[in-house]
Amino acid sequence: MAPYVLRRGLAIPRFAVWIVESLLARSQSGDFLYLTGVTQSGLVAAITAGSGTAAPSFTLFTPPSLPERDRWDGARMRPEAAAEVFGADEAYPSTEVPALIRAWGCH
Repeated sequence: MAPYVLRRGLAIPRFAVWIVESLLARSQSGDFLYLTGVTQSGLVAAITAGSGTAAPSFTLFTPPSLPERDRWDGARMRPEAAAEVFGADEAYPSTEVPALIRAWGCH
């Protein structure tokens, strides 16, 4: 996880919020992969600048599980596993993205 933490620190200016989404198609967004190391599609990452020398905060949002899609593509990453596997500080279901944006005062 260390190279991704370093990359996020270099990419995110102080007091910034960057929300980047992985593609829903089979290919992956280069920015998303570069900053997170996540190869699964359909996730959203929110990266916020750290204060002072603190590393940026990394939050992952995972899509809901759809049984018919899971049969085809395999089981989707759950929020708990996403935080552990990809080193996210926090992870939530993707349905929480609008609430997070409102909480940050972004409309």
